[in-house]
Amino acid sequence: MPVFAVGLVFSLVGIWAVARQKCARWLWAVFFIGGVFCLSATRYLQVEGSRKTTSNLLDLPQRELVFDIHIERLFDQKNDSVKFSGLGHVRGTPDVRRDLIGKRIYFRLACKNQGNEPIEGDRIRALGVLYPIQDGDDSSFTRLLLAKGIQYEFRRGEISEKIVPASSFAHFCRNSNRDIEKLLRFGAEPEDELVAGIAVAMLLGKKAAIPRDQKERFILAGAMHLFAISGLHIAIVAGLLILLLRLVPGPRWIETGLMLTLLYLYVQITGGTPSAQRAFIMIAFWKASDIAGMRGGAFQALVTSALFVLAIDPGQFWDKGFQLSYAVVFSIILYGGPLGQRLQVALRPWRFLSDEELSGHRKAGVQICHWFFGALAISTAATLASSPLAADAFGVFSPGGILLNVFLVFLAIGAIWLAVFSLPFGACGFDFLHEIDWCIIRLMDFLVNFFIKIPGFFYRAEVEASWAPAITSFAYLGVCLALARRLPSSSAFVFFAAPACIAFFVAFGTNLSLGN
Repeated sequence: MPVFAVGLVFSLVGIWAVARQKCARWLWAVFFIGGVFCLSATRYLQVEGSRKTTSNLLDLPQRELVFDIHIERLFDQKNDSVKFSGLGHVRGTPDVRRDLIGKRIYFRLACKNQGNEPIEGDRIRALGVLYPIQDGDDSSFTRLLLAKGIQYEFRRGEISEKIVPASSFAHFCRNSNRDIEKLLRFGAEPEDELVAGIAVAMLLGKKAAIPRDQKERFILAGAMHLFAISGLHIAIVAGLLILLLRLVPGPRWIETGLMLTLLYLYVQITGGTPSAQRAFIMIAFWKASDIAGMRGGAFQALVTSALFVLAIDPGQFWDKGFQLSYAVVFSIILYGGPLGQRLQVALRPWRFLSDEELSGHRKAGVQICHWFFGALAISTAATLASSPLAADAFGVFSPGGILLNVFLVFLAIGAIWLAVFSLPFGACGFDFLHEIDWCIIRLMDFLVNFFIKIPGFFYRAEVEASWAPAITSFAYLGVCLALARRLPSSSAFVFFAAPACIAFFVAFGTNLSLGN
């Protein structure tokens, strides 16, 4: 408790420092970092210590058991599969393994009762075989489970019954997800199945809808983020909702409340993944700071949202998804914004002519260049921040993704917006918007397949030390924060300081081989 109390005090002081606009920039940073450290220490000292299984229990032989499991999260699966996998909490066990009650577990079980498949929030009873997860297994999924404190897997069994069903809202979200997928696939011929699956993956985050080989190509291109419901998707949908709600008369706080309500519904319909919930919290704090009229609200809202997430679950500080989400957004704000402004000014066509002196086609050229350099700066900042963590998670380093993502994200905005607009038309039996949407997705697919064939576009990466990616990302963000005030006006060489951290990691922290 003393560690938690110190973390709570530090966190409250950090929030106070953020709220006081005139405070020095470093004040909130000191208290924020101190609060995060103390809260995270609380997680490991108090929570994980009670959940950790002793070695003598892990050495017990595999055996068949009956468990009551509360489903916390279900992973993607193919529509015709009877196997369900996910994470859950053990709520009931035989007397011989009462030590497992309350612990998280990975399960993979069959459910042969069609129409009564499990959903998140269900409490189920299942018969299966319990296996301890071995530390020696170096697969990325095993490392992910161990990092989450999960030391057992429960598989080779079957769900026998639902003890306590999930809430009505959870069933509504599951049914809505299925209905939306059907509408997105409406009118698809056999030759359209690939692009229809990509559309489903982009709007609903169902990566199982994409063939394995196509998924591998998107990973190599550094574009797999298009199929994970995270900051990009939440921002795109939020932007669409803001544009539509501006047509509704009323005060801004009502518009914001409606937008956040609809956005939360979208997050839950797509499965309520941790990355989607983090992105929703970011946008909620950003809109709150915007309504409050706080200067520099985006950056302060991001800090406050991170603190809020860590106060609820301090263990996320060590979660790669958390690190990736906040590293990318921090980098875009601290580095991408100033870089974009410098590029837009320095590389503006006809820079010696004022806007009034430009002809129509020249104005169009200036606007296109303005968009391109701004998007290139954002893509650069996102790639720099994510490269160390992505190299560790996927074993790929994709420098060419900087240019490719400029076009993919632009096309993804159009594809997602069209997919949303196509839903009511599809429900009425019209599929013309689907055809346009699929044409955009075909163009995205073509760009990915074209770019990954370019030599040097991507490299296979083997990270030498597991701690190096996170340390590199934090060092990169630390340099960005230290130079935040100098970047807009200092020499262009200052922009090379932060990427030097990533270059050092690539040169000395990884083993690269040319991809094929």
